[in-house]
Amino acid sequence: MSLRKRLILLILGTLVLTLGLTWFSYERSHRVLHSNLNQMGNHTALQVAKVVDEYVDRLQSTVINVSQMVRLAHAQNPNAKDDDLAPLFQQAFSVNKGKGIVDVFMGLEKDGSFVDGTGWREPEGYDCRRRPWYRETIRGRGPILTTPYLDMITGRPVVSVTLPLYEETGTLLGVVGIDVDLKPLGDMVARQQLLGEGYGILTDASGSLLAYPDPKALLEENISAPSSRLSPSLTAIGRNMVARKTGFGDFFAPGSRDPMRAFYAPTRSGLLVAIVFPRKALDTYLRSLALESVWGTLGTLVLVLALLVPVVWGIRRPLISLLQTSESIQHQLSQTATFEDVAFSLQRLTKDIQNQTEKVRVPEIQKLLGSLGQTLQVISQQQEEITAYIEETTAMNNTLEDMNFALQQRERIWSRTLDVSRAVTGTMDFYKELRHIADTVHQVAEAFGVSICTLEEERLVPRTFVGYENRTYLGTIPLQNSVAGRALDRKQPIWVPRVDQETEYVEFHPNVVSEVEIPLLHYGETVGVLDIGFDQERQPDAKLLETLIPVASALAGFIHASRSQKEIRNSYRYLADKLQNITGIYHDETAEHLERVGAYCRLMAQWLGRSPQEREDIALFSRLHDIGKIRIPLSILAKPSALTPEEMEVMRQHTTWGAELLGDARWLRMARNICLCHHEKWDGSGYPRGLRGEEIPWEGQVVALADIYDALRAKRVYKGPMPHAEVARVILEGDGRTMPNHFSPTIQAFFADNIYTWAPSSTKLSCLPPHPQSPRNDQPGSHSPLSPE
Repeated sequence: MSLRKRLILLILGTLVLTLGLTWFSYERSHRVLHSNLNQMGNHTALQVAKVVDEYVDRLQSTVINVSQMVRLAHAQNPNAKDDDLAPLFQQAFSVNKGKGIVDVFMGLEKDGSFVDGTGWREPEGYDCRRRPWYRETIRGRGPILTTPYLDMITGRPVVSVTLPLYEETGTLLGVVGIDVDLKPLGDMVARQQLLGEGYGILTDASGSLLAYPDPKALLEENISAPSSRLSPSLTAIGRNMVARKTGFGDFFAPGSRDPMRAFYAPTRSGLLVAIVFPRKALDTYLRSLALESVWGTLGTLVLVLALLVPVVWGIRRPLISLLQTSESIQHQLSQTATFEDVAFSLQRLTKDIQNQTEKVRVPEIQKLLGSLGQTLQVISQQQEEITAYIEETTAMNNTLEDMNFALQQRERIWSRTLDVSRAVTGTMDFYKELRHIADTVHQVAEAFGVSICTLEEERLVPRTFVGYENRTYLGTIPLQNSVAGRALDRKQPIWVPRVDQETEYVEFHPNVVSEVEIPLLHYGETVGVLDIGFDQERQPDAKLLETLIPVASALAGFIHASRSQKEIRNSYRYLADKLQNITGIYHDETAEHLERVGAYCRLMAQWLGRSPQEREDIALFSRLHDIGKIRIPLSILAKPSALTPEEMEVMRQHTTWGAELLGDARWLRMARNICLCHHEKWDGSGYPRGLRGEEIPWEGQVVALADIYDALRAKRVYKGPMPHAEVARVILEGDGRTMPNHFSPTIQAFFADNIYTWAPSSTKLSCLPPHPQSPRNDQPGSHSPLSPE
């Protein structure tokens, strides 16, 4: 092959190789960058959705806390009106003002009145029960977000977070809620970008726009419905968002030919978010890289031609060497597959060209090879830039994954905080809840140990701990000369980086190096301290404190509520004990009879699997089953002969009179049920309401059998005592007046299986007063199939 042809082939080969390498780099960069962009966009949309959920969770927690304040106020004054509740809502509004909350309010079910924290007065004839937000709330049971609307004064979108409030009996008290300005949340979402480009979109569950570049579209347009402001391609994405799907899609804005890509995700709270990125930005960057590479190659080829043509016929040998080098470049580049391999091959070939340049004696060829080496060096640098950009993108993706993990950790502790806030509204296992909270804080803070102490008479008493290698200081902690006491006195957290340099440190464990003491404050009142210890030196961490302080606030409310419930329950126990004494004084049901009935009820409640609290309650309140008899004349109550129908009707009134005497206190619900239902019968023949089967509360079923058993065993003014075996036969077989179908089959089966337990000689009931008037059934000749013997 002639030199001319070789030269032409060299030029064409170099051109094709350069263009091919440029195209290969462009296509691969295009695929990689688009793939990474999609992953980054989906991650960003999910993270923004989690931030929105975290914001809504804080709002729901605020509504729950306000509802607890209202429930406590209602318990203290059941007849409170809207004017009585106004100071409470004004206080709640002042505490939460500045957090995006523009009002705290409540609509009352009993009269439709309205009370809020701003002092707004409803117009005449206003009835909140007919308002859409009220009806929408009572259809659910938990906190909800109502349909957003535009505030008539500020023109900003507003949403209400509402919660129906019920009494323990299930009676609806009303709806508690807060009005929230959505502009701060919408601005936060609208500022979200990818790689410094684009904007965010926020809608409600139906698709109404809450954050969008065009302010006139807010609450006026629906992202799933085409309009002059929204293109059909965008509304197609909007329909996927309303269907609560996660993904991405491309669309064109009205009047624009530039494609946009939207990454969308739903939130748990019902709101929908999307991050919009202009594809033009990424495509422009890739095209600029490709054009730079092409123009650099063309310029180099022109320079090579200008240098080679004048001396082409006198440099055959150097050109042959140059052709060999070119073939080597083509061969080596065809074997590469990754960007790193391409860059390495280019660097290696650049060195080969430098070696060939030193061997060539013709100055023009030396310049030519030098220019070719510089060209390859430029291409290599561009390749390194692309590789560095991809590495940067990968590092950014790793950073997003780390942020996602951190947000998941924060979501766990906020979820637990919300559970604690909800636990205050119901029955609480105090120590179990405390340990769960301590365990969550222990994991999130990556601490060596966590302890929770409560304030008891000027000393801190540890209630639970997690970690510390299961060994810790369990004595009380003085308020004076201790870091915990100083934190309570200042009412703010104290972080001790080195406990060995703190003179007031009280040792929890010898391995603790750093600790933080967070005071537990409930509306300014100190109730305890949250102690977190680390076995390595830790400097103050503002983000960790920002996460834990709301947990400490919820924990303080939990401890305060637990104390309040305990005090109320003890007060009612004292009242029940005094009412029992009144009952024993007024008629012949002695204290011994009442104690035996209570013991029988406790035994049956244990067998039925009731909780320890329910067992103690029924043992106490069963003693009040006949409290209503203090309203019955003694002439009827102590009559030795049979009662007339009129007298029997009066006697039967003691069930309802007893319930009336006990009143409507929530803690006496079981006592009222016992008074009303201990004469109801399983077959519906009882009184006062003729309840049947499971219509009778379980406590009424239990007391009915216990009362009948002890009444038959005891001596009364109108009858003599019965032996245990005879009483058991009456209950299990009947005697015409008392029949087996009067009792719950489940409880009757328990009695049949435990006849010996109920016998006078039973060790389980040996601590109770005996029936002194009852004849023993273990004398000769008194045996029966149901006898304990």
